[in-house]
Amino acid sequence: MVRALLIFCGLLSVTVLYSQTVLIREHSLGLTIPEIALLDIEPDNTALNLSFSIPSEAGMPIVSSGGSTNSKWINYTNSLSPLVASRSIEVQINNGTVPDGVELLMDVSAYSGGGEGAFGISAGSVTLSTAPQTCIDNIGGSYTGNGSNNGHQITYTLGITDYDVLDADQSTSLEILFTLIDN
Repeated sequence: MVRALLIFCGLLSVTVLYSQTVLIREHSLGLTIPEIALLDIEPDNTALNLSFSIPSEAGMPIVSSGGSTNSKWINYTNSLSPLVASRSIEVQINNGTVPDGVELLMDVSAYSGGGEGAFGISAGSVTLSTAPQTCIDNIGGSYTGNGSNNGHQITYTLGITDYDVLDADQSTSLEILFTLIDN
């Protein structure tokens, strides 16, 4: 009986090991993130018309007219290569000349809209000339959203710098150039 009990306890203490064969398979997967630098002016490419208003009373200054009809939106999509820290947008008068005694100002708003990422920083107000000037700086990987009310609103106004040289015959057309550049 003792022997039968020892055999029974021995059988209980034996652990049965099962092995399972595991097959591992691998495959390569390539990921490509392209460098992207896209810039657009919205809502469309139509011209804006700026003018001065005639004062309602003698002795009052001549002022720029227009309001919201002098506005567009800058949209961009941007991804950076490891060699580019950020991007900027420069603006300049590409064709035409601002009349004597007049200045063309462009106000650039801070980002607003439905995009994501590291949006650029507005330079605020820029007096336009034929020399390139930064209007938005430090743009990282981002997209602004498309169309009006996305990105940075730009609003143009006219100012008078010298009443003595104003000439009503100097009406003109200008072409404004925006360039997205690597920093």
